[in-house]
Amino acid sequence: TRVWGVLLTVVMLLAMFPVAAFAAEGDVAQIGDVTYPTLEAAVEAATPGATIVLIDDVELDATGKASGNGECVLSIDKDLIIDGQYHTIKGVNFTAAQDNIRLINVVNGANVTFTDVTLDGNKSGTDADEVGARHGLNIYGAGEVVLDNVTIQNCRWYAVVNNGSTLVVNGLTTKDNQWGINIEDSSTTIINDATVNEADSIVYENTQSNG
Repeated sequence: TRVWGVLLTVVMLLAMFPVAAFAAEGDVAQIGDVTYPTLEAAVEAATPGATIVLIDDVELDATGKASGNGECVLSIDKDLIIDGQYHTIKGVNFTAAQDNIRLINVVNGANVTFTDVTLDGNKSGTDADEVGARHGLNIYGAGEVVLDNVTIQNCRWYAVVNNGSTLVVNGLTTKDNQWGINIEDSSTTIINDATVNEADSIVYENTQSNG
């Protein structure tokens, strides 16, 4: 009886620890019981509809990324939930030549929810020598993207660009970007709760967009 009591106590104590406590050192993201060393690896491994939970701050490495129109550090093309657990996704290792690169693209009809997370474009420098992500979140031909308690900061241009997609903002703070939200090309944007700190807070590119 005493042995079973001890075992039961151990089991109860283990159940109190978050699953992330058992992640390998250096892992930053988790799907179910499996952890990953990078967010890119977690996105690639995820099945549509999965929830990716951040268990540490994330660095998205721009090294070697092309700077053509629409290029990004991380592309999401499947239905996902990104549960940030109040961590930060930050772009790193930008160069001056990468003046047209986005931090995260959501594309190809994907339905993606971002919750409790900060996206940081890591802008630095001034004028001609400025480096960092051009946009924090670029939504292009996606399905529905939902922002719930999201902060987007330090981007060279827009915090968010919505092009040909539906954007639902249930909680967004933007700061230290050049502009706030860009809405263009047959997009629908529903803003329920947002604090946009840029002087040009919402910019419409054409009359086919709905805000």
